[in-house]
Amino acid sequence: KITADTLSYDMNRDITYFYTDTKIESEKDLIYCNKGYYSAKTEVSEFSNHAIIYSGKQQVSADSIWYDQKKGIGRAYKNAQLVDTASKIIICGNKAEYSNDPERITVTDQAYCIYLMEEDSFYISGDTLKAYPDSSGANVLRAWHHVLMYKKDLQGVCDSLVYTERDSLVRLYYDPIVWS
Repeated sequence: KITADTLSYDMNRDITYFYTDTKIESEKDLIYCNKGYYSAKTEVSEFSNHAIIYSGKQQVSADSIWYDQKKGIGRAYKNAQLVDTASKIIICGNKAEYSNDPERITVTDQAYCIYLMEEDSFYISGDTLKAYPDSSGANVLRAWHHVLMYKKDLQGVCDSLVYTERDSLVRLYYDPIVWS
């Protein structure tokens, strides 16, 4: 169901265009945007001007979001924020790429991640962040180049970092420095 003040439908190409505040509801998702399109033939969509997608316990927001439903891949540009309330993770940056199979997120351009913990938060930033589940389904975060990490009782810098949620280990590589 698409609710918008102004939209148009190209019958020859089977594409719906929306030009103003738009709300799109499906069985699994809820999408808000101010401009975009959806192609029923290719199952490709683009949402822009402060787009937000709610899907289960996950939320994606950005100035522009492109998604290919058939291939299960998507991209978010400018002020991208991916929130997983079940895992209590927020990943941000100016360019994000997502894949369903295999499930993974890669974020660049001012990339950072926040792990929300009971009484603190764990911040990690780097040139590139990649998040994906390991074989047991636990989250893994890799960060590389110019990595910074911060928690109220721990700080560090290094070139590369791997954080595994399963064992809560942070592995620092190439010239690591840690202090508290």
